[in-house]
Amino acid sequence: MAKPQAATLTASTALNSQLSTLDSGLWTLDSPMPDIEIRKQISIFVKLSDWKAIRLEAARRRIPMTELCRQWMKRDLEELKRRQRKELRIEN
Repeated sequence: MAKPQAATLTASTALNSQLSTLDSGLWTLDSPMPDIEIRKQISIFVKLSDWKAIRLEAARRRIPMTELCRQWMKRDLEELKRRQRKELRIEN
C-alpha cells in the first residue's frame, strides 16, 4: 500500500496557511473547514532493547512504529478523556 506522503504534506501546508494564532495562544481557522483536530508530536526515550522490540513488532504487523504505539495508547487515552470529562462535569 502506497503512503500518502505528498497528500499529507499538501493538506498540512494548506491547513497551516489557513491557521492564525489569537492573543490567547489558541488557534483558529481563517476559513470554514471540516472538523480537523490539530495534532501535536510527542517524543519519548526508551532503552535500545525496547526500541528494537517495538520495531520488530511493527515490522511483524507491517505497520509503522508510530502506528503501533498509537494503537497501544488509544484505549488508555480514551479512558483518560472519559475520566477528565467526568471530573469537569463534577467541578462545574
